[in-house]
Amino acid sequence: DNYPNGPYITQCLLQKGQIYYNLSQNDKAKDAWEQVVKRDRNSAEGVEALNHLKSLYTAQGQIQKMQDYFHSVGADLSQVALDSATYAVVKSDYLSNDFNKTLQMANGYLQKYPQGVFATEVHFYRGEAYYKAQNNDSAIADYAYVAKMPRGFFTESALAKASYIAFSKKDYTDALTYYTDLAQVAQYSTNVSAARIGIMRCNYQLKKYNATITAADTVLQTAKIQPEVYAEATFDIAKALFGKEQYDSSLAMFKKVIPMTHSEMEAESKYNVAYIQYLKGDIETSEKTVFDLVNQEPSYPEWMAKALILLSDDYLAVHDDFQAKHTLKTVADNATDTSLVGKANRRIQKIDESEKKSLPPPVKPNMT
Repeated sequence: DNYPNGPYITQCLLQKGQIYYNLSQNDKAKDAWEQVVKRDRNSAEGVEALNHLKSLYTAQGQIQKMQDYFHSVGADLSQVALDSATYAVVKSDYLSNDFNKTLQMANGYLQKYPQGVFATEVHFYRGEAYYKAQNNDSAIADYAYVAKMPRGFFTESALAKASYIAFSKKDYTDALTYYTDLAQVAQYSTNVSAARIGIMRCNYQLKKYNATITAADTVLQTAKIQPEVYAEATFDIAKALFGKEQYDSSLAMFKKVIPMTHSEMEAESKYNVAYIQYLKGDIETSEKTVFDLVNQEPSYPEWMAKALILLSDDYLAVHDDFQAKHTLKTVADNATDTSLVGKANRRIQKIDESEKKSLPPPVKPNMT
């Protein structure tokens, strides 16, 4: 203050700004650096002050103000510099877990620089912010953008999230594409396993039975998979073989699943074993398998009801209509699934109609 026009005034102002910045007094730091620029922006101190101001404006997320200021002092920033500064704000907001601000800044970046230097990175950060907000439709669009770009740092994460979201939405065709791409780039063991399991599940849902069997075999060869996943892969092979009407092979695989798990897969496997035995005409064995399912713990009401309906078919196969109707009435009176209740009632009605047709005609009384 004593030597406002001294030869070292710009150096002093530059240092003064740095001191204020270190004390988190950013407005005073900005004022000091702007004084340096005003005195001589082309000097070494002026250039340094501009760099400090650029960093300060960027850290505060004030990109438009920075652009306006630099224009006002005749030091217009290049599009590349503005692109980079805007991206830095997006990344900072994301790393600070400020996802609302991330969305705001990412949208601004992509509006200004849709093909920007950091467009891929910004799409990923925006996708993550949408995902955190449970806006999966918007999130998967950003992940898809990242996935179609040349392989980069975010490719694996984007494919992992896109495949998960697509599968959750039951969009099995797109999910299969994402899982297949993920399998080709995955470096992390969790993503390797997720890709292989996802490919298996999608192929089964799409009724691509040969591909299901191939994918399930790959899952079975994956190191350190959980026992329940091993059971699921075996189960999917069994279901795929059933879909191909290879009943003997399917029967053998379903029998393998049963001791592997106490989940719903065990109940469904027992049902399918009993059904294949029924198809093969092994009625007595089918009945035993149904009773095993009905009595198992834990019980699964849906499969118990389906098994009892199958048991009625076993009874009908040996012409025991009474037991068949009694079994179906148990389902009709106790099942909670209305579709199964309706199925049981329709079968009871069909048995009743069949019995009426088989009754002998009434004998006319002799009136003579």
